Amino acid sequence: MEPNTGPVAVATDGSPAAGTAVRWAAQEAARRRLPLHIVHVREPQPRFGEAIPEGESGADERARVILAAARASVTGLFPGVPATTEELRGHAAPVLIDLSARSSLLVVGHRGTGRFAGLLLGSTGLRVAGRTVCPAVVVRGDVSGTRGAVVAGLDLERDNSGVLELAFTEARARGAVLRAVHSWDTPDLTVLSAGPLERIEALVEPWAERFPDVKCTGDMPFEHPVAALTGESRNADLLVVGSRGLGGFKGAVLGSVSHGVLHHADCPVAVVTSRGEP
Repeated sequence: MEPNTGPVAVATDGSPAAGTAVRWAAQEAARRRLPLHIVHVREPQPRFGEAIPEGESGADERARVILAAARASVTGLFPGVPATTEELRGHAAPVLIDLSARSSLLVVGHRGTGRFAGLLLGSTGLRVAGRTVCPAVVVRGDVSGTRGAVVAGLDLERDNSGVLELAFTEARARGAVLRAVHSWDTPDLTVLSAGPLERIEALVEPWAERFPDVKCTGDMPFEHPVAALTGESRNADLLVVGSRGLGGFKGAVLGSVSHGVLHHADCPVAVVTSRGEP
């Protein structure tokens, strides 16, 4: 992961979930000593048969109110964090993916106010995760930040450097323990012959040397990865996964395990986009 000094960007549509995401992003910006950039994406007019928008002037006013409220909600809590706002136009997912190229982190809520608001995870979060230039965080579950752990979900057959760099960085910033976890639910003789934790230790060692102040533990539970990582999330402040691997399908932008934890985790989930993998 290349260093990025861009802002922590967060999208809001005025929904309660987006409000939670904005506050989480502001706290993250404070930890990283970065500015916060709050955006509202005004999408094209809906298709025939859907609700008619309030008109250009009404939409402008609604965007202004949403952004002003979002900014006001965090400036008092985090007065040292510079906060800017911007209205963007277009379909939310591609607009936010473009925004990720000039951001250190892209944050979205797990539900919105659009047509897909009833899903466990809104369509924007699913479309953005795994496609962003910077890591993307879907804010869900417990956001208290008091559990004292960051979990890194590892895939021993893929490059884990992006996941581990973000996980160690977050653990250091939070003063949290890092738990490196690889889960599997089918016998893997290659893993067993190397020793249950030796491969995890080999992956983590260079990062532990770079972050000597971060306490790190490893685990390799014999359990389906979605169930294992969802369980880990109940004792974590952040779960970090790669966009592919962990039992996902080759060629898929978002692997099945990453998809599963985005729906069911009990803490915010950071997805690091996999690069240069078939």
